[in-house]
Amino acid sequence: MTHNEKAMKIFDDKFNCAQAVFGAFAEELGMSEEQAMDIALCFSGGMRRGETCGAVSGGLMLSGF
Repeated sequence: MTHNEKAMKIFDDKFNCAQAVFGAFAEELGMSEEQAMDIALCFSGGMRRGETCGAVSGGLMLSGF
């Protein structure tokens, strides 16, 4: 399964955009999907302010690893 397919599955399972993007790479980051979901939880909806999309925030978190 590609990262894109993983992200879409996570999003379809009712997680937010940041969780979907970050969670799709959990294995490569050496963490469980559950840990990735917890880390990315607060980055949805423009960090609850309606600004930067959670998908972008998830990608930016990945660039730090």
